[in-house]
Amino acid sequence: MPAGAVVAVGIADHMKVDGELLISSHLISEREVDEAIDNLVAELEQLRRKAKATIRSDNDGVLVGLSKRNFDDPKLT
Repeated sequence: MPAGAVVAVGIADHMKVDGELLISSHLISEREVDEAIDNLVAELEQLRRKAKATIRSDNDGVLVGLSKRNFDDPKLT
């Protein structure tokens, strides 16, 4: 199958401290830890849906193009 969509997931909001990649501000309570992790999980779930939709959409277009091309060319049917 020809190459379809390719997606990558990146971290937009981060900072580097002593060589470590931080994805939250400094947290000082269990509640803040829970909120930070819950927010990250929600963002990742949203990214998952968008990435899958992009791949599905692009790959569906490739498959439709291949099918149409195969039916239009009598040598390939």
